[in-house]
Amino acid sequence: MKNIILIAIVGIVFAIGFGVTSIGEKSSRPLSLCDISLNPSEYDDQIITIRAALYCSPTGAMQLNGIECGPRSDAWATLEFDQAFLQTGISQLLIERMKEINYPDEYKKVEVLLTGRFEDLERACFAPRFIVYATELKQVSEISGGTIRDALEGG
Repeated sequence: MKNIILIAIVGIVFAIGFGVTSIGEKSSRPLSLCDISLNPSEYDDQIITIRAALYCSPTGAMQLNGIECGPRSDAWATLEFDQAFLQTGISQLLIERMKEINYPDEYKKVEVLLTGRFEDLERACFAPRFIVYATELKQVSEISGGTIRDALEGG
């Protein structure tokens, strides 16, 4: 009888541990702004990790876009840096290189992995729908660029 109870307890502990591990793995995968845009209230005021395209405009404004949904989507977020931003030499250099824009119609783009607090602006008109207050920023691709006109034409 004691062996049956012991086996049952071990089985329950194993099942709970497996369930917690599965949940942890699911939530640690980077999210997409495309997916978030389908139900933004679920992520509002939450710390999230996303993989996105980071764009820098001639004014120095930095905005994120869901990679899968493309620049014509509404899955855009303004990038702000939280007070707790973990500034490293690598992230500082990335930000400086992104802001090196020489012409008024030029932009820079890079794929990033970032962690930060997500805020749903609840459908801002003619502006990004969301804000992400970054605490961590990692470069995933090389910086590229082009003109705003080419980007709008799909070139």
